[in-house]
Amino acid sequence: MDLEDIEDDEEEATTPFTQAMADKDFTSLVGKITKLKGGSNYHIWAKDIEMCLLCNKCWDVVTSALPAEQARTEEWKTKDNWARGEIHLCCEADVQDIIIDSEHAYKS
Repeated sequence: MDLEDIEDDEEEATTPFTQAMADKDFTSLVGKITKLKGGSNYHIWAKDIEMCLLCNKCWDVVTSALPAEQARTEEWKTKDNWARGEIHLCCEADVQDIIIDSEHAYKS
């Protein structure tokens, strides 16, 4: 095995998600989503958040069961943090008070 083979192996380990993170392709849509005010705008807000997280390939951390601690890869943790941040920043302060202690996007 030579240096070229090692570099090829490293390239194969890069996923679209990790490449997007490296390239800073993630785009926060916080300013474009009307903040959740409670029940009055929940349906529109929920769809907007879903689309935001789908676009950033983070929707699975919100909709899938929380993996066991040993199964939480660095990629999963990055996606979870991104999703939690987007959800939190797209809520009014009174809603943020309810979800502020959530440790994972799945629980937000």
